[in-house]
Amino acid sequence: ANASARSHRDGMLHSHFKPGNVMMTNDRIPKIFYLGIARAAKSGTDDSKKSGETTVFDASTLGALTPAYASLEMLRGEAPEIPDDIYALGIVAYEVLAGRHPFNKKNAEQALGAGLKPERIQGLTRKQWQTLEKALAFPRAERLQTAEQLIEGMRPRTRRELLIPIGAGAMGLLLLILVVLGPGRNYFKQQKIERLMQRFEQSQFT
Repeated sequence: ANASARSHRDGMLHSHFKPGNVMMTNDRIPKIFYLGIARAAKSGTDDSKKSGETTVFDASTLGALTPAYASLEMLRGEAPEIPDDIYALGIVAYEVLAGRHPFNKKNAEQALGAGLKPERIQGLTRKQWQTLEKALAFPRAERLQTAEQLIEGMRPRTRRELLIPIGAGAMGLLLLILVVLGPGRNYFKQQKIERLMQRFEQSQFT
């Protein structure tokens, strides 16, 4: 995921990410290989067209992809974007964590048509699972947009991070109790004072 994030920051898409294109070094550091059909990420502006310096060779025309890891848009022949790499990365992450393909090796088009949904992986927190689900979303617009989002959503939380929401919730509950009970306490206190005053006044005339 870090390697993908780095290449995306440099404006490069892999466009063919799968387990076979990840190699482990002797130091057990994963490296992404096979950038043969990698291409420049889609940009909002294209100055090359204005200057006439268009690229004659486009690797995407080779049609080289592995269907089980290709996004819905790539299967439909659309121009690849960063979320397409995220889909493939999500598939691989699911395989690493669950030991199986989330859609039984069916491609995105087949899985969508069959109404398949990835089975939740036991051991993941709610946030981690929601993150992985978004990486595996079929429509590009609903998918995670960057590898950094995947990294941030999947990383383990520290004890401090886990305790902050609990502490905030407890503080909120305490404030709520004080707000609710505060007027009530004042009311009962006022009632007690009035009863004492009444008893005092009665004693003055008897």
